[in-house]
Amino acid sequence: VYIDVHSSGGYTYYPWGHKNKVSPDDESLQALGRKISSFNQYKLWAPNQPDFLYPASGDTSDYMYARFGVSSFGLEIGEDFYESCKLFEEEIVPSNLPALIYAAKVAKKPFTLGKGPDVFDLRVSRDSAASERIRVSALASDSRMVNIKNYPKFTTGKQHIKEVKLYLDVHPDNDDGSISNVWIMNPTDRKKYNNVEEDIDIMLSTSEIPPGKHTFFVQAE
Repeated sequence: VYIDVHSSGGYTYYPWGHKNKVSPDDESLQALGRKISSFNQYKLWAPNQPDFLYPASGDTSDYMYARFGVSSFGLEIGEDFYESCKLFEEEIVPSNLPALIYAAKVAKKPFTLGKGPDVFDLRVSRDSAASERIRVSALASDSRMVNIKNYPKFTTGKQHIKEVKLYLDVHPDNDDGSISNVWIMNPTDRKKYNNVEEDIDIMLSTSEIPPGKHTFFVQAE
């Protein structure tokens, strides 16, 4: 992922910028661009969007995408070219840093992972009825981040959740098919997935988890 940071105006942009025409990867770029804007509430300065102000030739995000095939974006952050330090530290950084972290999380496969679904509110709690069990729960959503305010609903936000996996101490990107500490999570209120947003959970026995400190990862498809 390549992100070019400019000031100012409050815009997220992606190819093409030198002309008001969508790129061959517009579905992927727009999905991730919308999700970036879900953090900072920026407008989309992008092809076929109502906030495409004017063509901007020579932009490096266009070059990186055209020359290297990189998932490329730009941010016009803040309100002024020379920003007040107070505004920058108290408003601009808090609203944009999560967007940059999200982009980093999907950087290995941005053209696919950016389309979702995403996982929210991961929680681990002890089962009140049996102390030797824990409950892992979360929310998987294909629509929450991509369908942003003041823009029409997007096609990638209409996909139903198909499967959610829980990993113990192994990142999903490192799943080579031989991992033992992986479980299939289920919808909380039914047996099958059939919606774009699902509450999910799973009950685990503590006997399945060695003593010590651990990390859970959840990936939805």
